Amino acid sequence: MPQPFSFYPRLEAPGVHIESSQLGMPMSVASGGFATIWRAGINGQYAIKCFNDGGMAAAKEEYETLMMLSGSHVVPQAYALGTFVDGAENGSAAIIQEYVDGFTLANVLRKGLLTGSARQSVLSVADTLRIGLEVARALVRLREAGVSHRDLSANNVMLSRECVSQRLAGGANVWLIDFGQSTPVMRPSVTPSFKARLATVPYGAPEMYGGEYWELRNSAKCDIWSFGALLVTMLVGEYWPDEILDLSTGISSAKDLSRICQAKRKPLDLVTLMASVGRRPSELELRIADVVRRCTQFDPRQRPTAPELLELMARLAPREVVRTPQRPSKAHVQDTIRTKPRSEVPRQYVPTPVPTGHVMREGSPALNNRRTRMAGPQPMGQARAPEVRRQTRATNQTYTTSSFVVDGGTLRRYTGQERKVSIPEGLVAIGPGAFKNCTFVERVFVPDSVKIIGEYAFEGCSSLCGIAISSVKLLGKGAFWKCEALSSIAVREPVTEIPPYTFRECSSLQSVQLPSGLRSIGTEAFAGCRSLTHVEIPPSVETVGDRAFYGCISLGRIDTPASLKSEGEDAFVTGARGAVSVTTSNLALYRRIIIVAFVVVLLLLLLISRFTSA
Repeated sequence: MPQPFSFYPRLEAPGVHIESSQLGMPMSVASGGFATIWRAGINGQYAIKCFNDGGMAAAKEEYETLMMLSGSHVVPQAYALGTFVDGAENGSAAIIQEYVDGFTLANVLRKGLLTGSARQSVLSVADTLRIGLEVARALVRLREAGVSHRDLSANNVMLSRECVSQRLAGGANVWLIDFGQSTPVMRPSVTPSFKARLATVPYGAPEMYGGEYWELRNSAKCDIWSFGALLVTMLVGEYWPDEILDLSTGISSAKDLSRICQAKRKPLDLVTLMASVGRRPSELELRIADVVRRCTQFDPRQRPTAPELLELMARLAPREVVRTPQRPSKAHVQDTIRTKPRSEVPRQYVPTPVPTGHVMREGSPALNNRRTRMAGPQPMGQARAPEVRRQTRATNQTYTTSSFVVDGGTLRRYTGQERKVSIPEGLVAIGPGAFKNCTFVERVFVPDSVKIIGEYAFEGCSSLCGIAISSVKLLGKGAFWKCEALSSIAVREPVTEIPPYTFRECSSLQSVQLPSGLRSIGTEAFAGCRSLTHVEIPPSVETVGDRAFYGCISLGRIDTPASLKSEGEDAFVTGARGAVSVTTSNLALYRRIIIVAFVVVLLLLLLISRFTSA
């Protein structure tokens, strides 16, 4: 019969005092290879983690880690470190902490607690994103505290009983548990040894098992790799190959460590894994696959940081579970706009649009006195364009019209609510993020005066289905990222480069016309264009970046020129179940036929000359 918990030494969390009599008679609730969990307290509000090896050093190290995360609301609150005495046995080191009433993610998947069926061991995309978002937030808290968990897995992510019973209707309440493998970020440690405790093999980052990045084994990037594996587990299930599964039950030699490290060299490919179980990925799952690929890069330096990962997940997660930060007061926003350069003003706080027909200029008495000059009740459109053009040529100042924030010939921000937008003539550039997340805009009419489209100018314009850019000379990175309704577009000369991410996740894009003078196609320029069926790359193209057509699952053929000099990693890998056909252009084919024919004729002439001489 277990005896009451006795403290040794008496270490307590600030402001928390627990007497041994309050713990009553603990009851064992879980047992593992390294520790046993006992539930204690009058109302069962405490958990006692008793270390099986009895070592106080390991218990003290984990206790200090939990104290570093005290108040973060992502780990159970630690109360004290002490010794657990069980009958006549010697005392074992133990930690008394808050008891979390819930289920581990592994149990949720195994028992189908969120799906209602024990046969379905995977989660829906929405539930995966809800849980993934909360885990990403927890990793940010760990990063702020300077802690790396190093054993993030489905067994160490816990969901509260309440949120499971409600099927995550109010979001996911996530706790991270078992910090026995955790360590301060980048703390020096010993050389690799199979005798040391390692992370759960399928979830462990490759650098934890050796390899050229072994010195980064304590970085926070280990948790990022585990996060990618966690996403795959929620969507596909037990994904790991047989050799990894065999080694996960026990590592007996340094050779096993090397085998695990080598097996994790390639990033996890969610699209291929889904295809192996007969599932066709949806558009949202393709975007999750990209997050998985970024998280599971072999080089830890190429993985996103925890804040970057949280931003990626917030873009994907259901809107109702993304917590919007509290907006500052109106006075604070106005002070920010007045004191900072416009390039530093947060995009969400643009100057308030004035009524239709008003024009405001910085520095004018009318603006300083909060008065405006009436220009007539004309609607914004073709009738207003001449006036805007005259102002642009006359001054180089920043001003605001009814729907546009203009700065020196550059459209900085569209503030209107129209579905069809005519950009005023005389402007020469559409600035970075000018139409970002304008989901209501369906068509944009670009005048011939516009020569530049800035980075991410139309990102998130999910309803944009028509735009003509015949006069544009320069496209910015990610200019049309996630324009989901865009079905076709023609890029004209003199554009010579399709920058990275330009048409990424344009899921409805079926056809694209590329200019004859094009020289390069950037990284992931067309990634996620799942409706694209055919691409003809002009003969002038010399470079195609990494994963340029990744996720183009409908793409059946790509015509490439013979002049192609540089081909990035997986440049023509689409992720579809069938292999894409990469063919050279007809001109290059004709050249090859002529060369072969010339060589054959030359050989025949040599043979004839030899026979005649004989």
